[in-house]
Amino acid sequence: MFDKIVVGWDDTPSARDALHWAVDRTDGVPLVVVQVMPGREQSGEQRGAEGSPAEARIGLMEVTDEVREANPELRLTTATVHGDPLRELDDYLTKGTLIVVGAASHGRSSRWTLGSRLAGRPGGGSVAVIPEGLDRSARSGIVVGVDGSAASLEAIGIGVDEAARSGEPLTLVHVWRVPTEWQSVYDDYAEDVAVVQDMHRQILDDALDIAASRGAAAEGRLEEGGAAAELIFAAKDASLLVVGSHGRNWVGRFLIGSVSHDVLVSMPSPTIVVRPGE
Repeated sequence: MFDKIVVGWDDTPSARDALHWAVDRTDGVPLVVVQVMPGREQSGEQRGAEGSPAEARIGLMEVTDEVREANPELRLTTATVHGDPLRELDDYLTKGTLIVVGAASHGRSSRWTLGSRLAGRPGGGSVAVIPEGLDRSARSGIVVGVDGSAASLEAIGIGVDEAARSGEPLTLVHVWRVPTEWQSVYDDYAEDVAVVQDMHRQILDDALDIAASRGAAAEGRLEEGGAAAELIFAAKDASLLVVGSHGRNWVGRFLIGSVSHDVLVSMPSPTIVVRPGE
């Protein structure tokens, strides 16, 4: 599924949930836990002070030692870096890499959390954002949002792999909407709507064919409405939601928002966002 999994660590309950979620999905893939300390690296005297980066590093070692003991086959390494978490973690994101962070990682209370900001940047790779304190035993099913884009095609592959790993059902959801201006321009547009609906159904059928070619028997759902709202509803009880981020440039996504960002704001379930390439 992935060549490498990277967990952003800040010693919060949210980060601990993200770490345990990532461990469950390694399957022999290297796991790197990256602790980002604010500012520049300190002197030796400062590193030894109480509450210093050295103390934080010791805390990380204690947590990862516990994880290694419970999972002796795990290929786990750690790294401590200094700087801005967004920039430092973004440096790890390349095609084939999954970065996993908690939903409120690094103390962000804004709707623009570290996870949503990482997911919106271009450059490839995927970002998983894990809500804190979810009862995973009460959840089932993998939901993938598809729209025919390159990012959503990659999302299908992730969904297929995750469904095979977990044994859970896979559902592909394509959402469409009649352009609002049609209702004011045309008195009778039923035939045009039917044509557009057929085009969208073909997008879903193509996605189902791709899943089938990879050995998955997926269910398809064609929904009319707002994409983010429909995906949030479809994934409310799911184990995982996978969506692609694409389209506008970074500034456009920041100012106008995107489906992937709106999904991450509501966080119906653990969510993986496939980032757009450069």
